[in-house]
Amino acid sequence: ARCRGKGHTCDARDVGEHARDAVDALVVDVDAAVELDVRPVLVRCPQALLFDVVLNLVNNALKHLRGQPVRVLRLEAKRIDDAAVLTVSDSGPGVPAEAVGSLGRPFYRVPGDRTPGTGIGLATVRRIVERHGGRLELGSQPAGGFFARVSLPAVDDASDFADRDAGDAPAALAPGKPPTTDRPSNVV
Repeated sequence: ARCRGKGHTCDARDVGEHARDAVDALVVDVDAAVELDVRPVLVRCPQALLFDVVLNLVNNALKHLRGQPVRVLRLEAKRIDDAAVLTVSDSGPGVPAEAVGSLGRPFYRVPGDRTPGTGIGLATVRRIVERHGGRLELGSQPAGGFFARVSLPAVDDASDFADRDAGDAPAALAPGKPPTTDRPSNVV
């Protein structure tokens, strides 16, 4: 199976597993409440790139929760029609409407935002998602806070990878650990 762009071979991956791993790795520093509604859904994307997408979105949300009186991080992963949809939202300050269209541009920073960062995270997410046939939607929520929604083409199962060599089998990834092949990544 091949994904779009430069002929990279992409394995089916469980978006929900990566979302849980990213939250576990980062949330302790912010003391935020976490709401998870993460259902298994598979996409064709290299494991490391998918993890980078999730990690960047979670890290971005948590950075903007620091110092807020209410700190809630919400992650939702589910299948909608033919798409795997991951939504990361927070109860942070949100983004002014006039800045939303510029988010995801390399090195763009919202004017007046003093949150640490370089403007690379959302640009990286956008590039990975679009190169794998997906789309990234960003914006402020009406009740306050920010959301990032990634939609990628969903895969029904990993059976189309069965003809690959054992050395190319999907590997599970957990924060702080090297990828392993002791269980398929689509098993939560």
